Amino acid sequence: MAATEHEKGPARHRNGYRLPDVSAREAEQRIECSGVVGCSLRELPRWRTANGWCSPFIRNGYMYNLSTTQCFTTPFRWTNETLNFWTSFLAAVYFLGHLVGVVLARERQDSFDFFVHACVLVSCLPCCLSSAAWHLFINHRSERAARLANVADILGVWVAGGGTVVPVFAYGLYCYQGYARLYLSGLAVLVVVLLFCTARGMKSHPFRLFQAALLHLAPALALLHVWLVLDPGFTNSLTTVVWNKWLSTYMVLFPFMLATYTVKFPERFWPGKFDYVGQSHQLWHCLYIYALYCWHNACWEFADVRRTHPCHVR
Repeated sequence: MAATEHEKGPARHRNGYRLPDVSAREAEQRIECSGVVGCSLRELPRWRTANGWCSPFIRNGYMYNLSTTQCFTTPFRWTNETLNFWTSFLAAVYFLGHLVGVVLARERQDSFDFFVHACVLVSCLPCCLSSAAWHLFINHRSERAARLANVADILGVWVAGGGTVVPVFAYGLYCYQGYARLYLSGLAVLVVVLLFCTARGMKSHPFRLFQAALLHLAPALALLHVWLVLDPGFTNSLTTVVWNKWLSTYMVLFPFMLATYTVKFPERFWPGKFDYVGQSHQLWHCLYIYALYCWHNACWEFADVRRTHPCHVR
């Protein structure tokens, strides 16, 4: 009875989060499953499982209670976070290399194209690096370190989402510069609000999904504006190319990204079978990185169309 009362005892607050106390039994398990060893889901402390950081369908391959030095060794050990780390880290290396290539290829782009393309690649870097850091320090013995890494991961997603929307507004509304600046200003305000909400701890699962949908579907408003008011027939080639690319990438990939994130497919239907390879978070990484890759390549296409097809504004 005493243990139960201790487990249900008064909650503590840390960095704006309400956290239950760790029970004596969980403290024993934490000592039992310490260091660089694989742990099962039931061996993790409550603070690790109560924040949505662990899928109930991923049963084994966990680590926790690691020092900072030990965290840096986990990418070279086979755990359920290994592929999550390497997909993010290698994507960051890839985008960094292409950012250098864009800088060296200035002759292919004028200042406008260079700025837009750089926004996409620069925004990809903190997203991929913060994701890699999150999957590195989720195993840290310090709850504060794990929470800071989690916040950085979410902040990186908002930065990347805002960066990939920049070419949609910059090129899709290129022939309507006044509206382009208006939408880009609104995008900047939206990203700042999302960053503020996340930094303040307003990141519950439903609210986070609403934020993601709001950011990634924001171009739909501009699309309706062009379709219903500015250019109903889509007579401008650049506008047509941009919206076709957006519809064929984000509008196709976003439902799959949302499904893997919320439904936890495929491990929901085969618990314990995808602990190390094929889990939903790994699929989500691949889909998101592919979306970033598509927009990086699309910037070259948009730049070529902008130079070869002048605007014809009625």
